[in-house]
Amino acid sequence: MRILTGYVAATSGTARVCGIDTASASTALRRSIGYLPESQTFYEGVRVGEYLAYRARLKGLADRSTQCERVLERCGLGHVRRRIVNQLSKGYRQRVGLADALLGAPPVLILDEPTVGLDPHSIRELRRLIGELGRDHAILLSSHILPEVEAIAHRVVIINAGEIVAQGTPSQLTELLPGAHRVALECAGPAAEELQAALASVSGVESAEVRAATDGYLAATVCGRADAPSLRADLYALATARGWTLRELYLDPPNLEEIFVAVTSAAPSAGPAPPTPAPVDAPTASNSRAPDRRGDQRGAFFATFAAQFPRELAGYLLTPLGWIALTVFLLVTACSFLLYAEVTRAHVTETTTYFFSFVFYWFLALFLPPILTMRAFAEERSSGRLESLLTAPVSVAGLVTAKYGAALAFFAMMWGLTAGYFGALDWCGRHGPAAVGIDWGPVCAGYVGTLGLGAMLLAMGTFTSILARDQLVAAVLAIILALATFLVGFLIYAVRDPDQREFLLCFSLVEQMRLFGRGIVDSRFLVYNATVATALLAAGTRIVQGRRWL
Repeated sequence: MRILTGYVAATSGTARVCGIDTASASTALRRSIGYLPESQTFYEGVRVGEYLAYRARLKGLADRSTQCERVLERCGLGHVRRRIVNQLSKGYRQRVGLADALLGAPPVLILDEPTVGLDPHSIRELRRLIGELGRDHAILLSSHILPEVEAIAHRVVIINAGEIVAQGTPSQLTELLPGAHRVALECAGPAAEELQAALASVSGVESAEVRAATDGYLAATVCGRADAPSLRADLYALATARGWTLRELYLDPPNLEEIFVAVTSAAPSAGPAPPTPAPVDAPTASNSRAPDRRGDQRGAFFATFAAQFPRELAGYLLTPLGWIALTVFLLVTACSFLLYAEVTRAHVTETTTYFFSFVFYWFLALFLPPILTMRAFAEERSSGRLESLLTAPVSVAGLVTAKYGAALAFFAMMWGLTAGYFGALDWCGRHGPAAVGIDWGPVCAGYVGTLGLGAMLLAMGTFTSILARDQLVAAVLAIILALATFLVGFLIYAVRDPDQREFLLCFSLVEQMRLFGRGIVDSRFLVYNATVATALLAAGTRIVQGRRWL
């Protein structure tokens, strides 16, 4: 299922949906598919209407309001549009996921175990809804609940150990078993041996099994040949002629569960050959034969960024983790600033150099970015939201950039709040005995250097979050990478050659902040920060595009 949606890359073979090779995982492929994964996870605190509006923006739909209203009505969600999704029942959450899949009116719907964990009423409602959607969409439904498949599907494919062992309509699959023409009856009157012999004498009967029923009745299961269409009439005539009391007489063909057990238990060589499927006209996408144009890619990038960036930023501003990080950060920076101001009170302007280059600064600079970015992709993957993201028609580059950009914006906001410390120091200096404020040039330069350094370290954190499956592992990897980068800069002190020292200077994070803290803006450091950040984000984008998640 995941290969068909483009979420996981196939190791061999090819698969096409609407004429598009799934190996491309193109935007055209994902626009042609509406996907409901087996486990659907939603953002905390988001309401039904908000979630569908966000997904419509993410998919780049032009008529978002109309589309959202359409799927809300189609899935019976209008009366819960203002409810928080995670507070709804499992059945309604599945409806929200199905409404998301319907956004954009894709020709194909892929539903993975849609009724697992639902109560009987919700199962009935969802089956009815899926049946209605089958009139307008080609639906591929995966389920281990065989009565559900029997009730919904017009065509069935049975897969065992990765191989198709049977396929066709339910009636075609019934023909695979010897008991395809099976009749059940219950009667009273004869003895078991008499009934057995009488049934075997009827023309067209292949086998008969007699067993005791209740109230003195006998039950029998009779298998007839395919060329005996009047078997029920013949059995009724037999019972009437013998004077038996007939309580039941009905067709009892094999159900899908019996067929599944039979074809999956048989050895491959002994199993019946799957019937040749009748040709089916697959729905086609209007852009299925043309690769994505550059304009489409740019449009998808900006649409993805515009939809995902506010969602990611809200994840920092509206969650306890973001406020805890901000509170701890402000406490540590405030204490360290007061310490530096006390140490340098005779030289107010020196506080800037201390603040941007001493121990507390480096502690925050090296450990804060991993904490901010550890959730970027690792949490999405562990929660299952990444599957919903990457099976939508999004730009992977836009997605990575949005997550990174939100972390950078929150990082800049956190450091920007510390400007109030310098403002207070400036006010105290101007109203003190010396009546001298601080020099704002080094302060601004220090913030420029911090932003450049943070941009690089946040890119490292985003990259490790893509690599790791666990948030803590992602944070630890980012800290190790940041410390390694920090220590590489000390090579400058081990080199005596002036030219080599000059070359290694731009790799020294300590020298970067020492110079910026003194008001010296050296563009070489900013170029180095930007180059490393861009390379890591590009590499992370390629890894996500590789789609080898399992």
